[in-house]
Amino acid sequence: MDTCRLVVFDTTLRDGEQAPGFSMTTDEKVRMARQLEALGVDIVEAGFPIASDDDAEAVRKVALALERPIVAALARCAPNDIDRAAWAIAPARRSRIHTFIATSDLHLDRKLRMTREAAHDAAVAMHRVRVVDPKERRFERIATPSAADKRISNGCINVPIAFFDQIVKPTLGRSHAVIYVLPDVKPLRQVFANAYDVNAAQRRADATL
Repeated sequence: MDTCRLVVFDTTLRDGEQAPGFSMTTDEKVRMARQLEALGVDIVEAGFPIASDDDAEAVRKVALALERPIVAALARCAPNDIDRAAWAIAPARRSRIHTFIATSDLHLDRKLRMTREAAHDAAVAMHRVRVVDPKERRFERIATPSAADKRISNGCINVPIAFFDQIVKPTLGRSHAVIYVLPDVKPLRQVFANAYDVNAAQRRADATL
């Protein structure tokens, strides 16, 4: 029997609002969010907080209003975007930030004015660097082209739920850690046996009303 669970991700409050004549006030967004919760939606993308103060406030009020769904905010791969999104979803019981960066040749050349390599660096280094000791020169080390200097907070890695639960969580617990990503010698499934099985991954359906 297929045990995969269908996860419904709804973007009515963000992408859906871009439809002509569908702009909503903050109160209307909160009412719509509650209806989405009543429908059983799993993830509600509440808005794009960096777009305006009103949008950020609306996302925050949705985060306060909902009890069961995950409240998501959209952000570009830029520190200010992510900081604003984090502020907006902070009151939510469950939350996440969706990040994006345009990668078409036209966007890179005309809008972002950066190379594809620079866009990749922005995507994998989008979270804020924690400055613990100035002597570590974290910002300088991330900016350098030398691979030897970049062994610090440069990117996030997504792993299957089973791998996190069976390997990462028991190993680290609530402790902080320094994680090195080394060249692969053996396949991950060989090293971690069945813990890296992605067959039990959830399936997601995106929707806009």
